[in-house]
Parts: sequence; C-alpha cells; structure tokens
Amino acid sequence: MIRHIVLFKIVNPKNNILRVMDFLNILPEIEEVYHFKLQKDQDSILLYTEFESKAALKRYMEHEIHSYVKRNTELMIEEKKVFDL
Repeated sequence: MIRHIVLFKIVNPKNNILRVMDFLNILPEIEEVYHFKLQKDQDSILLYTEFESKAALKRYMEHEIHSYVKRNTELMIEEKKVFDL
C-alpha cells in the first residue's frame, strides 16, 4: 500500500496558538485526509498527515491551505516533507 504523507513542523506553538488552531481546523476539510496525529516536543509540534490517495494529496497541493503554509512558513508552519512511502 502506498502512503501519501505530509509532515509539518509547527514552531513556537504557544505564541502562535490562534494560527495553529486555524490551520488544524482547515486541514480536515480536505477530502480523504486519512488521519493525522500530533507529536509535541519542547518548542514545536510535528503534525503527521496521511492522505488516502494520490488524488487526495494532489487536492491538498492545490488547496488554499497549501498556499497558506507556503506563505507563512517563516511565521509558524513549515512543510517539512511531502513524500510517498
């Protein structure tokens, strides 16, 4: 089974909590987000997101949230990797 995964690193989440909440609320609206989970360390949150299909990953790449992430990487969210396993 091919897994379509995007990893995000959310930096300094305590100081960026409103932006983080906006991001987490929008992400599940994209169809076929299989699941996502959070892993927290001292100064960041790692968000692991798996999409059901290549088409779902493509929809994410075309969705406005992807542009939002790209525009705001210096603020709080860094798209770490987009890859298939």
